[in-house]
Amino acid sequence: MKAVARSTSVELVRQLRRGHIVNPEEPDTAKRTSLRFDLSNGKPLFCEPDYAFVLQSGAARVGYCLETETGANGAKRKIARSHQGYAAFADSEFNRYAVLFPDVTKGPFLVLAVAPTAGYRDQMRQAIADKPARALWRFAAYGDLNAESFLFQPVWFLHDQSEPVPLLNP
Repeated sequence: MKAVARSTSVELVRQLRRGHIVNPEEPDTAKRTSLRFDLSNGKPLFCEPDYAFVLQSGAARVGYCLETETGANGAKRKIARSHQGYAAFADSEFNRYAVLFPDVTKGPFLVLAVAPTAGYRDQMRQAIADKPARALWRFAAYGDLNAESFLFQPVWFLHDQSEPVPLLNP
């Protein structure tokens, strides 16, 4: 929020925290959903971001799912538990992400994983490297993020690049 507030070129279009109703305008209360998506079809498969938001920069609107890690579980375990849910959520054949991000112009969305340490961040990068939806993921360490760096400084790592990139190009 502070990073967006500091920028004159980026607008926060939508934000949702865990527990918020994604589609409050839905008249049928049984069809309202929270920020936890059950994609199971018979076996457990969920997508449950800690936070979700849409940013607009120029004409581009991009959706983001944020995963904030404490390090309580191992990095490999975290990726193993969440990568399939995000892959299913991003599957364009079913267009599931449109419930959360109905008006994105670039996407479907990105997953921002914020790790407690650089080592944990790099372990997550290694763990996602052979997963189908690896291109959705960006990784940063808490210590590298602040209001100045979050959007425009190269602090976000992809699974296969040795140098970080900015979240948005200025």
